Amino acid sequence: MSQPSYQPRLLSDEPLDADAAATDQLGRGRLAAHLQVLLTRLRRQRASSVVGLVGPWGSGKTSVLNLLQQRLHAGNAGERDGWIVTWFTPWLYSDAETLQRGFFAELRQAMPADTRWRETRTQLAKVANALTPLAALAQVGGVNGEKPAEMLRDWIAGDTSVSATHRQAADALDRLDQPILVILDDLDRLEAPELLLTIKLVRMIGRLPNVHYLLSYDEQTLVDLLKHTSLVGDNDQRALDYLEKLVQVRVDLPALRPYQRTTLLTTALNAVRDERYAPLTNEQAQRLRTHLHEHGLLQRLDSPRTINRVMGQIDAFHGLLDGEVDFVDYLVITWLRTEEPRVYRMLEQYRDQLLGQSHEQLTRRLAASTRDWTIVQQRWRQRITDAVADPANSDSILQLLTSLFPVLQAELTGNLPNPQSTNSIAQRRGVGHPYYFDHYFSFGVPEEGLADTVVRDALTALSGHQEVDVIEGNDNTDGPDDPAVATVRAELHGDVERVTWKLEHYLTPGHPATTGLLDLVAHEFGRLNDGEVGLLLSRRNVVEGFIYRLLARTDPSDVLAFTDRQLATDDGLRLMGIVARIARPNNDPIDSTGALHTAPPWSEEVTRRTAAAYAVRHETDRTHTLDVFDRVGVGRWYSWWSLDSSAAATWLREQVQTGRWDLWSVLATWIGTRRIVGADDAPARVAELDDHLVEQVFGIDWVLEKLHSRITATTAPAVHWGEDLPDTPTNRDRVVLTTLQHWAHQREAATPSTSAADDDASAP
Repeated sequence: MSQPSYQPRLLSDEPLDADAAATDQLGRGRLAAHLQVLLTRLRRQRASSVVGLVGPWGSGKTSVLNLLQQRLHAGNAGERDGWIVTWFTPWLYSDAETLQRGFFAELRQAMPADTRWRETRTQLAKVANALTPLAALAQVGGVNGEKPAEMLRDWIAGDTSVSATHRQAADALDRLDQPILVILDDLDRLEAPELLLTIKLVRMIGRLPNVHYLLSYDEQTLVDLLKHTSLVGDNDQRALDYLEKLVQVRVDLPALRPYQRTTLLTTALNAVRDERYAPLTNEQAQRLRTHLHEHGLLQRLDSPRTINRVMGQIDAFHGLLDGEVDFVDYLVITWLRTEEPRVYRMLEQYRDQLLGQSHEQLTRRLAASTRDWTIVQQRWRQRITDAVADPANSDSILQLLTSLFPVLQAELTGNLPNPQSTNSIAQRRGVGHPYYFDHYFSFGVPEEGLADTVVRDALTALSGHQEVDVIEGNDNTDGPDDPAVATVRAELHGDVERVTWKLEHYLTPGHPATTGLLDLVAHEFGRLNDGEVGLLLSRRNVVEGFIYRLLARTDPSDVLAFTDRQLATDDGLRLMGIVARIARPNNDPIDSTGALHTAPPWSEEVTRRTAAAYAVRHETDRTHTLDVFDRVGVGRWYSWWSLDSSAAATWLREQVQTGRWDLWSVLATWIGTRRIVGADDAPARVAELDDHLVEQVFGIDWVLEKLHSRITATTAPAVHWGEDLPDTPTNRDRVVLTTLQHWAHQREAATPSTSAADDDASAP
């Protein structure tokens, strides 16, 4: 398909001029030519006529009128009796008197200033002056009533000075025998009283020889206006009959055919993208075709004005979001904003539900597998039905929205959202993802948002930095953070999932920013507030996984260099302990594709170096009292134990056997804790004592033997499992006592009594 050569004026609502290339898009030139022929025929058959050019708002009626005027002017070259064209805009006048004066003023202004027309111009001025009292009379009586109109008609028809003046003007126009075309555009902009007065002006006062009228209007709008008058009342057919008496010939502007709509849209789309943006990708083009042809968008883009209005909005504002949103999604949301504003506002209102972030949806994901989706589905359908301008469009709008929002699509089909669909939306910066939704409803990236441009700029800045440059406040830094790097640093303490996802999205394997970014994130790791950011993960959990994934695609030599840098600090040691644990091979899938996790090539060496560093660090801890060690040491010991259980168990056992630490206190210290999910700085609750750990480090029998007297002597109340106990020393002692008593009872139950053994021995 060849593309038109002209450039559409997307930011202008002005009608087309005589640009032939523009005209050919919709065949408006052919229609203007037909109107020219039609007017010539009417002139031969009638002294005065009224033609109606009928079409909906924005369909291009004014463009046709412009083209017709140019054709009439071109056809008049050198002809004494060629057409005189004048435009009369009734909605510019506020009352009956100024309306009538304005009509004759426009008619006089259109006439040549030579002596041939002097008499006619004079007679028209007299008619206007003579009619002024009648106009005032009509206005006093009310233009909606029939009585003032009848008085006006009788006065003109009678043998009065007004009637005589009118006849003189008519005779002058008849003698000149030159056609005049009065174009009345946008009648559908009038109020009901103004419309009725204009129609009467054309029907009665303006019917002069050689004066023809071309009225341009949207028929349904005029019908609705006439129904507000006492002349017609609430009757569509009476309104149509009234218009039929006024208009001798009606010309209906053809509706846009699908091909024409596609051509106009393609031209406008190319005009927007060719100026500043890259062409649509194949995937974007396919989605756009689906929206147009399967989701009803092409049918709703039903006029040149609608197409230009939507594309003009995109041309005006998309530049603020270039590189931050998907162009096709932005086109659809812009169309909703301009043509379905209540649907647009409904999307804003139900943001959390569309993104799957409402409390109800989060609860539903944790509920039993059997779910009743009926209420959810009915609720969504009702919201959309209530929002659309025309209920007949509800289904197509619903199809459109389900293609944008995977959560909505899942719930309407009775399913939970598919992670792959959600990830696909995120990859293209779609409106259906939480990281990008707000971009589409703001003129620019909102202040609380994180622009992809900032992420890319941060990676560019980190690509040229040395290791020390990313450590805030380091004496060796050359200055403060690059602004983009500072934003990324702050985001790690805020929406850490968003910033790590975006960083990972732009970090291709071997990216030069990887080293600087790893050092930056590792430096912030120990300073993170470890409150929950999701159902299961804390900020540190998110950063741990992010660092591991970066290391997994980094050159092994660079990984080992990073490891050595981290092992020099306590926070880095803790971080590498976690990384080394994650790096161990297992059979559990690590992503939504079901891919099995295999150990990266550096796993064994990183584990060895990290375990060795833990051993060195615990030699320093050996002389610490247990209360000093407890502040940070238990978590560090657990990491060491996960990497080298034998060495860690030996070290802890020696701390007890040598008498440095009390066994009961060690057991109380090594009790696990849990936190309330979903709350920052949530208070810890005591969990339970790990029997596997106690068995591996000390042996449960040995512990029961050493603590037998204390177990039997202590009278603290037992713990009921499931009880929500704050993390206090007293509660830890209760957990130790209850656990040890439980283990003791288990062993007593498993050991046969002496009398029972004797009975068994004497049995035959």
